[in-house]
Amino acid sequence: PILSSDECTRVLRQVELFHSQHPRNGKWSTVRHASVKTTDVAVEDIPSLRPWLPSFLAERLYPMLRCAFPKLADGSALGENGDRWRVHDAFIVRYDAECDMSLSLPEHSDTSVISFTVALNQRGQDFEGGGTWFESIAEEHDDDGVEDDEGLDTYTGTVTKADRGQAVAFA
Repeated sequence: PILSSDECTRVLRQVELFHSQHPRNGKWSTVRHASVKTTDVAVEDIPSLRPWLPSFLAERLYPMLRCAFPKLADGSALGENGDRWRVHDAFIVRYDAECDMSLSLPEHSDTSVISFTVALNQRGQDFEGGGTWFESIAEEHDDDGVEDDEGLDTYTGTVTKADRGQAVAFA
């Protein structure tokens, strides 16, 4: 995990506190992104999380990403201290099938060079399902169940599931 369970709890408490005191009376935004509708809040909108984010990035996330992505697609590196990193958008997403029918995001490609997600809730305890689907991580499946010369002939993506505090990073 990149965050401890206690750290996840603290972040979630700050988000809940923000929403309980926010002028929208606890309602989450669903209009921040034009291309993909999400029920979310920008980290920068929560004053108590503003100082936490740069620290989290510098001490935890950037070192992990430097190891995972020593070279970018153009062959360049991120710099010894991650000095080439720029955060385009940091937000916390909420999925709530009962409250606002938010179940998932549609298939899409992010506009950043590298994206990441961090699970703040515990899969199987706080929610069921979840994960990030990657078409490029294909698993082979036989369409018809009949052995033939072509063998396994259908490729579907893979859903990568993170437990609480774990990060999934992708180019």
